[in-house]
Amino acid sequence: MEAKDKPSRLAVVQEAPRRWLTILGMLGPAYIWAAEYIGSGEVILSTRLGALFGFSIVWIAVWAIVLKAFIGYGGACYTTFTGEGMIDMIGRIPPGKWGVWLVGIAELAAGTISIGALITACSVFTNALLPFLSPVFWGWILSAIIIYLIWSGSIDRLKVIQTVMVAIMVIGVLYTGYRLIPSFGSLISGLFVMQIPQIPAWAAEKYKVTNPLRELVPILGWAGGGFASQCWYTYWTLGAGYGMARLGRQGKPADETLLKEMSVEDANRVKGWLRMVRADTLVASLIGVVVIIGFVSSGAGVLHVKQILPAGAAVALNVAEIFNFMFGKVGRYLFLLGAFAALFSTCLAAFTGWPRLLSDCARVLFPKLEKVSWEKQYRVWIIIFAFTNMVLVYTFHWRPVFLVQSAATLEGAFLIPVQGILVLLGLYYVLPKLFSPEVRKILRPGILVPLGITLAVSVYVYFSFARLIMGF
Repeated sequence: MEAKDKPSRLAVVQEAPRRWLTILGMLGPAYIWAAEYIGSGEVILSTRLGALFGFSIVWIAVWAIVLKAFIGYGGACYTTFTGEGMIDMIGRIPPGKWGVWLVGIAELAAGTISIGALITACSVFTNALLPFLSPVFWGWILSAIIIYLIWSGSIDRLKVIQTVMVAIMVIGVLYTGYRLIPSFGSLISGLFVMQIPQIPAWAAEKYKVTNPLRELVPILGWAGGGFASQCWYTYWTLGAGYGMARLGRQGKPADETLLKEMSVEDANRVKGWLRMVRADTLVASLIGVVVIIGFVSSGAGVLHVKQILPAGAAVALNVAEIFNFMFGKVGRYLFLLGAFAALFSTCLAAFTGWPRLLSDCARVLFPKLEKVSWEKQYRVWIIIFAFTNMVLVYTFHWRPVFLVQSAATLEGAFLIPVQGILVLLGLYYVLPKLFSPEVRKILRPGILVPLGITLAVSVYVYFSFARLIMGF
């Protein structure tokens, strides 16, 4: 067979499903994304937000998820069109590889603090369940367990157990939230009346909370995940095989020759996969919005009324007071168990996600590292984070909320606007250079994508600079 008669490699890119039932049945990244970010951002930060300000502040958490959905969708579009992840996209933005240097340094710091914050929060909930060991020892033990699980890859059965426990907690929170939302009018008001409230007198006096932005910016940072979550979403899109992602894999750049040879027919077939990406992004966002409304309203309906603010080493017992109020001691125990599962699940995702992200950064910045297998690089980062975890758990086990808020502010509020700008450059500067003029016209993002990302960048820049100017 002559070369011209050989079937194109793009022939393996199948037609995207068209029926909505088929699309919903094929969703994958949406559930992984939602499961990953329903952790400390919801269990601790959202509940604390409701406890402090009541239901009227739910808007900031919900709109954080909606705005980040545009950035996540934009990154997934790029991966669907090219077959490479977000870090490789950033590496193509000139001059040099400044974007990858920026991301690598920032995410090394953010990952260290974030993973330490998650493990510390998880250890506090474990101590509330099993108080015979201190949070410090539980933090070290949990780190060792996670390292074993992700090193060996034997986490499938554990994920099933965790899913059940998280489901118990989420269903309970949704039921509690439904019971405690004052009215439909209150829901609409909480979502669309965007006012920054004053700190209640009882919180200022008892818990020394003084500035509302100190509480709002962290939830803005981690509701719906931070910078890393949007980056990992492109990895999960690769794993799902949407469009050109079917031909790519993590740790490898796109095949530029193949992209240049893409025909108009191939481009239309690849673009059809955006139906899956849109459905994924919509479902993940809806799950997050519903769950976060439940947590905020639960905190508002129980803790705000009792003037209890989740804080310090007692944060687990403070939050569990919601289920104790609604369902008694058994409900309290189930909530602690479910909250532990949610936090532990997020720890697993973080411990596997950040080493992948940093391994990609190292590969792009130092091409000679390609001689070292991706698995070895990944495991080196795991060992580094294991060490930093031991230090952070020991240092901050009595201040888990502070550590979580710090991580959320750095990894979410400060880095999300940077990520939004990088995604815009990837879609409108990098992407057109990879295709022929005919294909370029077809694989052009819709107008809502740049508008949504620009709005997200503007909102996050405003709050981030407000936080800096106010001197927190």
